[in-house]
Amino acid sequence: MKAIRYTSIVSGLMIGACIMLTGNDALAKFMVSPSRVEAKVPPGKSFEEKFTFSNPEEKPIQVRVMFSDRTKNPVTEDWLKLAQETIEIAPKEIVEIPYTVTIPEGAIGEYNAWIVSEEITPEETSNSMASFALRMSVPVYVMVRGTEQYDFDVKNISIKNKQPAEFNLFLHNTGNVHIRPTGSIVITGVDSPKKYALKFNEINWGIIPNETTEYITRFEDNQQLSDGIYKAEIKIQAGDDDNKKELQKEVVFEVHGASGTITEGLKN
Repeated sequence: MKAIRYTSIVSGLMIGACIMLTGNDALAKFMVSPSRVEAKVPPGKSFEEKFTFSNPEEKPIQVRVMFSDRTKNPVTEDWLKLAQETIEIAPKEIVEIPYTVTIPEGAIGEYNAWIVSEEITPEETSNSMASFALRMSVPVYVMVRGTEQYDFDVKNISIKNKQPAEFNLFLHNTGNVHIRPTGSIVITGVDSPKKYALKFNEINWGIIPNETTEYITRFEDNQQLSDGIYKAEIKIQAGDDDNKKELQKEVVFEVHGASGTITEGLKN
């Protein structure tokens, strides 16, 4: 374990806070970086890295760190190993916990997990009273290089014509690794010159395999659509330069008041 003295939180770290609520109304918090881990590892290979925990408080804290595997049918269940499962962090200090990821031979797709951290409270160690904890969870995504399958489809589309209007896509990840789809949605009026160019998933929100996520794309400046018929050209891609899934879809929808209805193209 490596302890690093510091006087302020390092700029640029991707951090999060965990707050403990105890019977004494005491508030304690710690921070951890990075906020997520993403890597590609060939079968049979490994890498070492570390999580960094910081204590901005004026009192020492103890933290429990746990590994929660989300991999479906892993070849081995101990593919991620933490060097420590509990740490003590002095006031205004940073502590590093090394970890090792080893992808076994024969693995395919993606290995993913949560690294869950929570403070060990004095009440817990003394068994004098119960406490309630908000946990910090860091997702870990490790693709097995050479076996990635990027694929997705559109399960449904909904239009909500409020302020601002929303064009919502329900995407289902049919591949074997997590994806962060991006792209564009261009909406034009069939009988009018109106045109709206929307960016899809600007925050790069991801989907793990076999899950469906609703992506909400809002119009700018509280814009609403007038009643009428519109065409939407959808272009979405996911993957990397070597392996990419691209989807192009055109749908027609009709707006009446606060709602819109797809009339063509959803099942194509």
